[in-house]
Amino acid sequence: MKIRMSVCAVFAMIVCAAPASAEGWEYELGYSFVGFDGVSDLNLGAVYGFAGYRWDFDNNVSGTFEGFLTSGVSDDTLFGSVDFSLKPSYGLAYRFDNQINRDFKIYGRALIASLTFEADGFGSSSDLDEWGFGLQAGVNF
Repeated sequence: MKIRMSVCAVFAMIVCAAPASAEGWEYELGYSFVGFDGVSDLNLGAVYGFAGYRWDFDNNVSGTFEGFLTSGVSDDTLFGSVDFSLKPSYGLAYRFDNQINRDFKIYGRALIASLTFEADGFGSSSDLDEWGFGLQAGVNF
């Protein structure tokens, strides 16, 4: 089931141009790995979507206030018997863009998110709800 969801997520990323925009509204779809500090062998795959409204400040500079949703599409196992998964989660972000030319843009994003993880193992199950802050930088071309 999780593999099928991963294939659908990759197909959705190919079909939907990311990021795309129209008249100030923007959206972005993608796939990411979520890991834990200090636990190098635990990686959870997640599909995410951002949607927000862009304001232009200057010829090449803009800012976008965004909301986002994410959901796990691949689980991982730790210690051979504890299964970890990412449940549907949400957050808010602000993205700053600098359009270098028509085909190249750099950006930075600050975000705050509520992430929910589930662990199943040794005959019990537990959920962990965490709020976190993140910074992101990248290029679009």
